[in-house]
Amino acid sequence: EIVRIPDLSAARIITELEKRGFERLLVEGGPRTLGLFFAEGLVDTLRMAVNPAVRVGDPHAPRFEPPFDPARFPQQRRRLEGMEVTTYTLHPDRTEEDLHYLRQAIALSRRCTPCATSYRVGAVIVTRSGDRFTGYTHETSPTHHAEQEAILKATAAGADLHGASIYSSMEPCSTRSSEPESCSELILRHGFSRTVFALYEPSCFVCCEGAVRLRKGGVEVRVYPQLAGEVLAINGHLGLHE
Repeated sequence: EIVRIPDLSAARIITELEKRGFERLLVEGGPRTLGLFFAEGLVDTLRMAVNPAVRVGDPHAPRFEPPFDPARFPQQRRRLEGMEVTTYTLHPDRTEEDLHYLRQAIALSRRCTPCATSYRVGAVIVTRSGDRFTGYTHETSPTHHAEQEAILKATAAGADLHGASIYSSMEPCSTRSSEPESCSELILRHGFSRTVFALYEPSCFVCCEGAVRLRKGGVEVRVYPQLAGEVLAINGHLGLHE
C-alpha cells in the first residue's frame, strides 16, 4: 500500500505509523534525515557508533553533531566490534506512571452517559506541582469534552498548567463545531508539555489531527495501544469494536 503524506514532517510520519500499529521507529541517516526528527523534538534515544579506524579525508564532508548538550542527558558507552557506541537517553521511560493515570482516565470515561453523537472519554491532568484534576465527556455541559472539563476545573482552581501532563482515554480532538476551541488547541494554549492517550480517535465524525497538531506545537505525545481495546468497548454504543 502506498501512503501519501500531505506534509513531510517527523510528527506526521510518527503519527501515521502509530495509527498502523507501529510502536517503535528506528531512524538511520545523516544530518538532514536525523535533523528532521531532532528539530521537532521527537527523538527519545540517540545511539552513535564511531569507528576510530575510519578517517574522512574531505574536511567539508557532512558530519553529524548532536544538537544538544551531551552532559545534560544520561549516557552509556560500550565497545562493539571495534566501534565506540554511545547511547543518550533524551526522554526517560515513564510507562508505569503513564499507565497509572491513563487507567484512571479510562475509568472516568465510564461515567459518561452514552450518546449517539459523542465518544465517552475521561481525562486526568497532573501539574508539575502534583495537583490533579479530572473530567469526563458532558460532565457539566452537553458540549464539553473530557479534556475541556478537566482544564476548566484546573483554571478555576488557579492551577499553573504550564508543563503539566494530560491523560486522556482518546486522542484530543482537533475540530469542534459546538465550542470555539478544540481540545488540542486548549492543550497548546495552556502550555501543557505532555499528552498521553490510549486510542487514536476513530473516523466516526471527523478525521482527527490532534496528535499531529500537538506534536508540531512542541507537546510530547505518548500512545499506549495496549489499553485501546477497553476504550473501544466503552464506546460500543457507536459500534466501535476491536
